[in-house]
Amino acid sequence: MKIINAARLSGILFLIAGLITLFMTRTGLDVTGPFPARQTWLLANGTLWAASWWLWLVAIFSWMLLLVAFMWSYLPAHRISTMLQMGLMIIGAVLTMAGLIIWMRVLPFAMAQGNAASVAPLVDMFALTFLAGGIFMGGIVTAWIAYNLTREDVIPSWWAAPGFIAGLLIAPIPFIMPHIYLLLAGWLVWLVWCLFLGARREMPNAFSEWL
Repeated sequence: MKIINAARLSGILFLIAGLITLFMTRTGLDVTGPFPARQTWLLANGTLWAASWWLWLVAIFSWMLLLVAFMWSYLPAHRISTMLQMGLMIIGAVLTMAGLIIWMRVLPFAMAQGNAASVAPLVDMFALTFLAGGIFMGGIVTAWIAYNLTREDVIPSWWAAPGFIAGLLIAPIPFIMPHIYLLLAGWLVWLVWCLFLGARREMPNAFSEWL
């Protein structure tokens, strides 16, 4: 898939998934709020809860798709750094998806048990642990790839700057959980980057000096 199309897809998915999380499923994510209200909401909105996480799983895939499109188009595949970036991206995606799946499938089941008040925090801990590792790695690899794009001088540096900033904003999130202000900032910067890239008619040719 071309970078422009990958950016459009990722922007749409992250926008929809983010808005649903902020305005429709936020109660279910309130790990520090009143437990009875959270339990009641999760038991009554299981379908919406699951659908929102399925959407986030697809959004994570679109994140990978955009980064891989950049790497395929502009970064030398034979370099050790490129191979490390690919591996780090996959590990970050797998860990993040594992955390989301635990929340999507295990948490509603735990909330339906008689001892939910003691089991649910344990489920949250497992989910947040996987998410922390995945988000940390995802932020690092996003900033790393964007930085390499500027070093290769194949696209204007300011074209890659939003990706670099988004990665730097996302990477520290595991150390401040459950606060989400950096997550919101990183989400917004990622949307801006996708919007900018998606508005392009064409991307610079990586081998323009050969033409």
